[in-house]
This record gives sequence, C-alpha cells and structure tokens, in this order.
Amino acid sequence: MASWEYTHKEFPKVPTLEEIDKSDVEAVRAAREQQVREYWIKVMEIRLVRNQLIKCYKTEGVNHYKNCKKLADLYVEMLKEYNSREKR
Repeated sequence: MASWEYTHKEFPKVPTLEEIDKSDVEAVRAAREQQVREYWIKVMEIRLVRNQLIKCYKTEGVNHYKNCKKLADLYVEMLKEYNSREKR
C-alpha cells in the first residue's frame, strides 16, 4: 500500500485591488489571483458544511430538526455572508 503526503502551496499575502496602484500590472494580477483563491476557499467551506448537513439529515431521520440545528444555522449564516460579499 502506497503512502502519500499532501502539502499545499502557500501563497504570500498581497494587497487587495483597492489598495494597489492600478498601473502596476503584476500587482493587479497578484491581487486578482488572491481574490479568486479566497473565493474558492469560501465556496469549498460552504460545500463541506452542506455535505455534513446532508449527512446529518440522513442519519438523524425525524430528529434532524433538533439534532442538526446548529449545523443548519451555520450553513445559513455562511450563505448569507457569501451572498453579501457577492453583491459588493
């Protein structure tokens, strides 16, 4: 059986698009790439919570209203935060 070790690449934190000089092409590119990475991280976090909520609903059956409430509330709050960021 093969074992593997996963390490993710760490990117340097760069200023946002609002904080940089728009004439600096490299800074704009770096800021946009960082914005896309942060967007996808947030999307994947929401997806993970949703999958856990689905699993909770399936395992808890009729008791899911009570036993999955915290997870459902977290999911709703994450969606609200995500939607408010999208409108900016």
